[in-house]
Amino acid sequence: MDAGLDVAAELAADQYQNGNLSAYGQLLLTSDPYQAVHMGELLAAAGRSQAAFIADLKSEQGNLQQLKTQAGAALADTQKLLGQQDQNKTQIARQLATVEQIVSSLTGVQQAQLQALEQQQEDQAQLAFLASGALGQGERAPSAAGRQAVAFALAQLNKPYLWGGIGPDAYDCSGLTSQAWLHSGVQIPRTSEDQWAGLQHVPLNQLRPGDLVVYYASAEHIAMYIGGGFVVQAPHTGAVVRISPIGMAPILGAVRPDPQSPSDGGGWQVPDAVKNAGTVTPLAPGTTAPGLPAVPPLPSGPVVPVTPPAPSTAPSAPSGTPSGNGPSPHPSTVPTPGTSSTPGGFGSPTPSGSPRPSGSPSGSTSPSGSPAPSTSGSAPAPSVPGTTPTP
Repeated sequence: MDAGLDVAAELAADQYQNGNLSAYGQLLLTSDPYQAVHMGELLAAAGRSQAAFIADLKSEQGNLQQLKTQAGAALADTQKLLGQQDQNKTQIARQLATVEQIVSSLTGVQQAQLQALEQQQEDQAQLAFLASGALGQGERAPSAAGRQAVAFALAQLNKPYLWGGIGPDAYDCSGLTSQAWLHSGVQIPRTSEDQWAGLQHVPLNQLRPGDLVVYYASAEHIAMYIGGGFVVQAPHTGAVVRISPIGMAPILGAVRPDPQSPSDGGGWQVPDAVKNAGTVTPLAPGTTAPGLPAVPPLPSGPVVPVTPPAPSTAPSAPSGTPSGNGPSPHPSTVPTPGTSSTPGGFGSPTPSGSPRPSGSPSGSTSPSGSPAPSTSGSAPAPSVPGTTPTP
């Protein structure tokens, strides 16, 4: 653009210096009229070329100004969004502090009751989940990287949940899964939403250890499958990394971080941590553990998994059961068991999971250890009526 302006300035100066002599005067002063006519034609053509050049230059100046205006508007929008993000982070931090304060104020008995209630809900959901048969039969061996990812995740058991945590002392749900795969040599997206959108979807009946199970319609929670119908997860504020039934909450689908890697052929045995967790004990409708509300009856009929619409970026459609209503955008300041909320944001990685009191405050382990029901198989299961499990 600057070079064009220089050329235009030279043309203007030349026209000013030589443009006052008419074509008739030039014809009278020349010794060869034919040459004068020829030169006139050349000068006319040059003039048309110069005029076109000036017109193009003006057009480019207009386009440049338009681009500057658009860039300024985009910068203003970005600054506005960054300001909103900072406000959201501040609000979430306050709400998390409130949740942790409430959790820390619970007595040991109250914490045990909350854990028992959560255990009941997970067990009931798992039983309905297994009844659908969506998990299929038999155990599949992991890939070499998947085996390492599972080993890393299990090594983090009983470490506290921390929103935004990526270790080594605390994790949120997607922080645990992303770090486990990173330590096995495979880099995956940071958040549960991005992991769901960016990794290859696999049917639930083809799950192998190391695959990631995504929960709720908004993909707000994620856990790692470890075989036997169980996952390892960082659940929510106030809890610790633990082993849980795969059907603990409505399943959106599953993804595989290393779809091109075959099983390593080494076979697979359910980890001892799962074997030692015990078995899922069903509770009849209307019965309850001491000091806890009765467990409502489950819906009649088998639970049939529904294939959710896969994101456009996903190579294949998943198999799973999407949840009904999406989560609220921010965690509740007065958490109760069974509520669902998800802190969010953009720009920087947005950790997944949501604060909810269960067990012990963030930063400490649960007084009763890591509850982990046990059974085998898995399939998407609806939450217990009247409750909404929270990651």
